[in-house]
Order: sequence, then structure tokens, then C-alpha cells
Amino acid sequence: MGNLGDVRVHIEDGGLGLLTVNSDGIHVKIGVSTAEKNKMTVINSTMKVDKIREKLGYSPLTNACLDSIQAGAGTMYCIPTEGTIPGEIGQIKFIGSGEAGHKVIGKPNNDYEIVLEILSGGALNEATYRYSIDGGDSFIGEKTIPMEGKVEVYNTGLTIEFTESVEPTKSFVTGDIYTFRTTAPKMSNQEVLEALEVVQDLTLEFEYIHIVGESDMAMWAAVAAKTDNLFNTYFKPVFAICEARNKKEDESLDEYVQSLIQARNKVTNYRLQIVAARSEMAALDGTTRDSNGGGIITGLYPKAKVSRSIGEVREFPLNSVIKLKPEGIEPYIPLLDEAKFVTFRKYIGLEGFYVTNARMAAIDGSDYQYAEIVRTANKAVREIRKQALFNMQIQIDPTDVDGTIEEFREFIQIPLERMVEDKEIVSGRIIIPEGQDILGTSKIKVKAKVVPMAILREIEVEFAMENPFRKSA
Repeated sequence: MGNLGDVRVHIEDGGLGLLTVNSDGIHVKIGVSTAEKNKMTVINSTMKVDKIREKLGYSPLTNACLDSIQAGAGTMYCIPTEGTIPGEIGQIKFIGSGEAGHKVIGKPNNDYEIVLEILSGGALNEATYRYSIDGGDSFIGEKTIPMEGKVEVYNTGLTIEFTESVEPTKSFVTGDIYTFRTTAPKMSNQEVLEALEVVQDLTLEFEYIHIVGESDMAMWAAVAAKTDNLFNTYFKPVFAICEARNKKEDESLDEYVQSLIQARNKVTNYRLQIVAARSEMAALDGTTRDSNGGGIITGLYPKAKVSRSIGEVREFPLNSVIKLKPEGIEPYIPLLDEAKFVTFRKYIGLEGFYVTNARMAAIDGSDYQYAEIVRTANKAVREIRKQALFNMQIQIDPTDVDGTIEEFREFIQIPLERMVEDKEIVSGRIIIPEGQDILGTSKIKVKAKVVPMAILREIEVEFAMENPFRKSA
């Protein structure tokens, strides 16, 4: 067909200046689960509890997802691990007069406080019971103890085995109570590092990584080093959130707090956050449990702009928290906060609980003491880099270097202008140092300067009486 001439229309893209996909609040969770090891599973807030359990099992990883969703999270990329350090079963404590023998078998898949109560006495296949996995706050209905004496504690990996007494009818007495605690299986440092190798290859964008479950100084150091590597090698400006251990039964609060502080002081990195906050919380699945606050913290960030503190009292009350744990921790919270742990607190005169500060494990004097500064910086870096990538291998006109470079500067400043409009920063500017030999090196150096939002952390009120009949001097 010949060229008859026509009006040809070219549709340009990008003129509206629409944002690319926003990764704010999207995060990775690494934790013990019955799902396939190191295979990423996407969890989001539209899923029901049963659906999440279908994907991740009855596991610490599931609990962390539920806590985050309850606090405000939307999308999470979950990397399951096996948990090669097995959970432990505590000793059964028995209250009552029944004479049945009892023991627990199996491997717990999570932290539980099991309570089994005899509702009607008698022998095997006669006595009835109910049980709780959250210390008696909620119970699973009345059942008969089977003839073989094995009571499965559904979906916990545990079975309680009973044996009849010499006189079978005296085996169980109404009101008998059996209680015991379990701990969840834990990840080894190697498992976490293997999961982080999966994370480094993700093409999806995310803002931070939550390491689910109690961890120690060695884990914190390994994770911190990995976040540095993710930034320096894989161009991923992210930070990691780890969970401090719980208090041991034979440990005083003084010993517990000092142990945490000593461990924290040996690891410093502004890309690391360590949550020491613990609470008894009303969970999304209807249970009540003693949990580290890592799940809550990672759910609050998606609700907050990157520049906003999740300790803001008006906007971020911790509605699921019933009381702080371990018992008596309140006087030690200032010490833990000063040691740069994330903690929860109460305010005299207000109901409820709040985040004390979103502390980072930064060195003294660092600009990046708080998560809101790290999040703001990471977002600026992430968005500037994406914008700059569109300029890879562009031409620079040697006869109009200044004009071409100014056009380039204005282009990669666009993300900072958007952050100003969104009130995530006060101002931001791109600086291109003069005197660069771009023609000879094919390289250009760029500096970004940002003024962050200020956060009000203390209010001092001066109060006085005033006499309206007395003229001021």
C-alpha cells in the first residue's frame, strides 16, 4: 500500500507524573512454618484466618501475620523456615484428686499454655473434658476421653496420654485440671541467612524484613550485616526487625533487662530494629496470648507515612494490648528505651498502651536513631534510584553540557518533590557537582539533600495562676 499521507498520532506516557507502585509498608516475614521451606507465600489483609492457616499452618509465622494484619498491615511476603531448634514441653502441673497417669507426647508447633479441665469424672471412655491453648481464656468444647486415653490437642502437634488408675472410676474427678506450657520451634542463624538469600533475589519491592521469633545477639549481628549487603550489593534500601527474647522463669527482672542491654550494646546498625516490647494481647484468631510486639510493630508501619512516628499517641493506640509483659516491666521501660529497644508504654491520665519510640540500633550521634528517619531516607533513596535508572545510557550533548545536566537533575528530583507534596519531607534537592569529566568517564556523581519532618517527643508546660485585676508590669 502506498503512502497516501495522513495525520499520525503518537501517544506519550508519563505526562501525568503518576507514581509507580508504592512499597511503603509492604514487608517480608521470615519465620517457622509448616509450609514449604524458603518458598515465598503472599499474605494480605483480605484473607481470613483459616486461609492464612491453610497457607502457613498453625505456626509462629501465622501468628505474626495475624498480629500485623490486626495492627494495620496490608501485604506481606512470607518466607517459611523449618525451625530446626525444636520447641520444648514444660512439666505438667496437676490440681485435683483423680488418679490417672498422664504424659505429653509430640512436638509443639508454637507457644502454648495448655489447660485441660475434667468436666465429669469416671474412667476412660466415660470422663469428659475441655481444653484451652491460651491459658484458659478460651476453651474448646466438651469431649469424652477415648478408651485408648489419647487426647489430641488439635493442630498443636501435641497429644496428652492418660492411663487409668487401679480403680478405673477414680481415674478422673470433676474439676481436675492439667496445665503445661510449650515453646515454639526456633530458627537457627543458618536458616535465617538462607531465607535472606531468597529475599535478596526478590524482584518485588518491600520496605523492611521481620525476623519472627526470639533471637539473640548473634542473630542480630548476622541480620544487620545482611541488610548492609542488601543495600550495597543488591540496591535494596531496607531495614530488619528482630524480636528480643522473653524473660526466663528463674530470672529476675533486673537480670533480664541487664542481659538484653548488654547484648544490644554489642550490635549497632541503623538498619536494625530490636523489639523488646511484650504484651498479653487479644489476637485476631480469638485467643489471648503473651507475644513479642514485633507483629504489632510491623503492622503499624503500613498505617503511618514514612515520616510519621508510630509512637504518635493520637493516631496509633495499641488496641489489641491487654497488659504489658513480663509482669512488673513498667519501671524498666525507660532503660530499655534508652538502650534503643522498641518498647510499649502507658501514659498517666490516658487509657491504653502506645509505642514508646520507634528506636533503631544506631550508634550514638547517628542521624538515623528512629525508624521514621530511616524509612524516609530509604524511600528517598529507592525512588531517586528508580528515577535515575530511566536515564541510564542517555546522551549528554558536549556542546550543551549544562543544559543537558540541568534537565537530568530536574528529572531525578521529581521523587523528592512528590515527597514534599505528601509532607514526608520538608524539602529536598538534587545537587550535581561541577567539573565532572562526563565525556571521559561516562559517569556522573549526584548528591541528594533532604530536610526531614520534625517529631515532637517531649512537651514541657509552664503553668501559673493569673490575677485579672492585677496589671502586668
